[in-house]
Order: sequence, then C-alpha cells, then structure tokens
Amino acid sequence: MKCGFKVVKKEQVERESTRDTNAVTNPDYKKLGGWLAFCAYGLLVAGVLIGIGAVSEIFMYMKLAKEYSQYGIPLGDTFQLISMLTIVFCGVLIVYCFILSQMIRRRNCRFLHFYEMVMMIGCGIVIALMIYQKMKGAEIEPKDVRSLISAIIMFVIWMTYFIKSERVHTYFESNEYLEKSIIYRCFYKNKR
Repeated sequence: MKCGFKVVKKEQVERESTRDTNAVTNPDYKKLGGWLAFCAYGLLVAGVLIGIGAVSEIFMYMKLAKEYSQYGIPLGDTFQLISMLTIVFCGVLIVYCFILSQMIRRRNCRFLHFYEMVMMIGCGIVIALMIYQKMKGAEIEPKDVRSLISAIIMFVIWMTYFIKSERVHTYFESNEYLEKSIIYRCFYKNKR
C-alpha cells in the first residue's frame, strides 16, 4: 500500500489502525489518575453537593410554605409535592454519581454505556418537559436551555476523552468498554 512517499505493508497499517490490547504506553496509566481520577472522584463530590443542595432546597420550601400560611394561603400540599419530587430527583442523581464513580474505580467495562444511557435519558426527559411546557403556553427559561446545551457539550467532551484517551484504554486494559459503548459503535467503530 502506498502512503505518500513511504511504502507501507497492508498488515502494518491494519495493526496501527486498531489498538493493540496488550500494548502499554505508560505503566502509570494502569492506575487511576489524570482526568479519569478527576472524573471518578469528582462524581463523589458532586453527589455530596447535590445532597446538600437538596436539603437546603427542602428547607427553603418549608420556610416558604410557613410564610404563605401566615397570609391564609395554604401551600402545604404543593410544597410537599415539590419537596418529594426534589428528594426523588436528587436521590436518583446522587445514586447515579456514586454508581458511575464506583464503576470507574472498579474498572467495570459497562461504565461508558451506563454514562451514555443516563445522559441520553436525562436530556430526553428535559427536552420532553420543555416541549410540554411550550405546549402549555409557558415560556422556556433561557437558563434551562443554557443548562441543557452545556450538559450536551460536557457529554461530548467526556465521551471524546473516554474514547480517545490512551490513559482510559490502558486503565481498563482492553477495548471491551468501547465495544459496549453506543456512541463508539455508531460513530467510531465503522470508521476503522
């Protein structure tokens, strides 16, 4: 096969185009470190911060319900519902953060698939709620749109890192985590 001015054997091109699962470029990459460690431990911190935020929000709802009840406006049931939804939503997010962090730290090859599914389902729910909100005649908050766009951008950045990073590949010791990835199978695998 001719490649520019250099003649290269077909087998050599095929070998270089696919990752060799036995090759290790840096032995430090076998340990959790770099951006992968930032992601794994950052998820634990995020879970704690989400819990603290949920508790403070519930106290805020209780305070508002108490203030409104002084004026004869009973909002107890409404705020109880909002509090319950906050607890459920934040509880799911906390569990997600802890599970994904644990999957990375334990080298579970399904971590990327889990991350993709949660992000796609989450973004789908947010988009569906925005459409429902618009159908009801309510305005969609610009901050909600910005949050959705930033979540999608963050998802693309992390997916690119997980797919392209030599550290992640070496840490997981095989391509199995990529083979289970939806995005990798759809967009990257067919190009190789």
